[in-house]
Amino acid sequence: MRAFADLAAFEVNRNLEILRAVEEKRARIGTVIESGQFSMVYQPIWNMRSRLAVGFECLARFSAEPRRQPNEWFGEAAEVGLGAALELAAIRAASAGSHYCRRRCT
Repeated sequence: MRAFADLAAFEVNRNLEILRAVEEKRARIGTVIESGQFSMVYQPIWNMRSRLAVGFECLARFSAEPRRQPNEWFGEAAEVGLGAALELAAIRAASAGSHYCRRRCT
């Protein structure tokens, strides 16, 4: 009986730790989205024949802690069900800066 109780307690504690970790990740991603702790940088796409910028690639850069690569932020967001929300926030930020790109491409 004691062994069963220990095993059950172990499983319950493990599940609580997993839930806690997921909630921490959701809170971290939610804060990044709500407070805009990321910015967009614009990488020009060049037509080598005309030597003109024909477009821009929008790249997300995160200022939030922990410091890490954008793919890790997006991966964690997807892992906890906030992938679409972070992608949409990045698209909105990229769109807000698109006037800069249009001026540079023309």
